[in-house]
Amino acid sequence: MTRLEVLSHSGLSASDIVIWCELLAKAVEVPMSAAVVEEAARLRRTVRMKAPDAIIAATALLESATLVTRNASDFVRVPGLRMAKP
Repeated sequence: MTRLEVLSHSGLSASDIVIWCELLAKAVEVPMSAAVVEEAARLRRTVRMKAPDAIIAATALLESATLVTRNASDFVRVPGLRMAKP
């Protein structure tokens, strides 16, 4: 989901895409499990967030990971979510 979100921005140049792909290749990709889907659904019900953001937040919560995002405002209402700005 993160790869989709990052690479789908319309303003990305070909060189931007190469840079992002290189960065994303260094990240650990976590498959979307049933547990992630269930947690994302809970977040959508309780925090009222968009499905892609809920999936990203749910994955970070279940993996005890820190979410690195420039859009912290999309995630501030998620209890227990650790965030860092790049």
